Amino acid sequence: MLDYFGKLNKNVIDQIKYRGTILTGEITKDNDDGTYDVKIDQADKAYPNVETAFYDEIFSVGEIAVVTFEDGNKERPRLWGHAKKIAQEPEIVEVDFSGGARVETLNAYSITATTAYVNGKISITGVIGNCIGRGFHYGTTTDYGKDVYEEDSFGEGAYNLQMTELTPEETYHYQAFVLDANGDEQVGEDKTFTTPEKGIITEIIAYLHYSGSTHYLTILDLDGNVLFSNVHSATAFSTNNDPVAVDSDGNIYIAGRWADRIKKTDCEGNQLKIYYHSNPYQIAIGPDGGIWSYGWPSNNYLTKIDPNTLQQIDSILINYGDFYGMAFDSDGFLYMIDWSNDYIEKWNVVTKTLTASRALAGGAEDKSLYSSLAVVGSVVYLTQWANKLGDIFTCPTNLNSDFVANNVDEDFPDERDFCNFITACKGTHIVVEGYVNNVKTIVKYTPDFTRVWKITLDTATYPGTDLGIAAYPF
Repeated sequence: MLDYFGKLNKNVIDQIKYRGTILTGEITKDNDDGTYDVKIDQADKAYPNVETAFYDEIFSVGEIAVVTFEDGNKERPRLWGHAKKIAQEPEIVEVDFSGGARVETLNAYSITATTAYVNGKISITGVIGNCIGRGFHYGTTTDYGKDVYEEDSFGEGAYNLQMTELTPEETYHYQAFVLDANGDEQVGEDKTFTTPEKGIITEIIAYLHYSGSTHYLTILDLDGNVLFSNVHSATAFSTNNDPVAVDSDGNIYIAGRWADRIKKTDCEGNQLKIYYHSNPYQIAIGPDGGIWSYGWPSNNYLTKIDPNTLQQIDSILINYGDFYGMAFDSDGFLYMIDWSNDYIEKWNVVTKTLTASRALAGGAEDKSLYSSLAVVGSVVYLTQWANKLGDIFTCPTNLNSDFVANNVDEDFPDERDFCNFITACKGTHIVVEGYVNNVKTIVKYTPDFTRVWKITLDTATYPGTDLGIAAYPF
């Protein structure tokens, strides 16, 4: 990282390696404008109009002054101070060839039992070029032992990388580093974080998709950061829209309607339980923690399922219909869309009675469309899976007026873009998943459709067809 300059060729001033060189020179003229002409020994002529390094520094003609060169440029000498006459050979000076690149270690975030994101910040001073690499050393001691890094041309600014395959309940040390333009490593300070107990993450958004014969779970936190990417969640139950639900502990329930199964996993995709159910066509979680499923077409029952055993604990016989889209409100009423008959129904699952229903209208009626529901406060939100719809429909929970279309063109701008699935999030927000120019897009809104955040997931990294999205709704 440190090098040394050789000695000055006394007769050829152009051959000076100026960076870090300290010389003396004689003041030959005061230009009366704050600059001076300075002649360095062995030079053929004086440097004209040399500025002082410090404001209002005064020199006299005939005086010997210290001369340096700004940024090592021989055309930019500066008068640095007063000196006695010294030999005009430069001293051997240590020169820092790091090029002025520095890196700061910032705090980690989105820390899970097995992964964490860590931040660094690059600063570059002087004339040195961009860094050629950046990353982090990490490990359970300050010896580190592992690296996560990337190579390219990197200028100033913050960066982050993900550490994977961490051990739960372990304290990790990490240190940001860069390789500067000279290939020298610069490091930041040491910082630490501790991974939580496995399974402790509870506030998540689960996005379910499939490719080939495999389910994938991509898990986000409530701020839209990806916690786990493309977790393999065993063999897919079907190649169609398998619904998904999330409980208050961050566990995920997937209904495989053609496989006659309901599966429970943790947020890392580890299977916790699987149990037989006849054709579970839809799934939703109630405010009491119970899981409700609708079986179709041979079994027109609403079935309540114990979240621990996944076994049936209650049921409600309902009328025949193609119910696609289920959601509870905070009072425990269940809403379902019968898209074959263009109706929405509201059920009291305690008294097992249908309390209200209404024909779909306002553009929401279309017998060929799958539907997705969410309820926040006193509003029911509806999206429909189709290439032509980029609207979110709403109606009051008492179902006393028609659905109306709400335009979200800022995020889903035209009829080629569409909203696939919707979920309530903690009783305060809605999260919508859809496509924009064939790019998977997830947006979190307040109930009045003010965007909180928006992320995109490219299909190369997050493959396959969408199956559903869910957060804990209460």
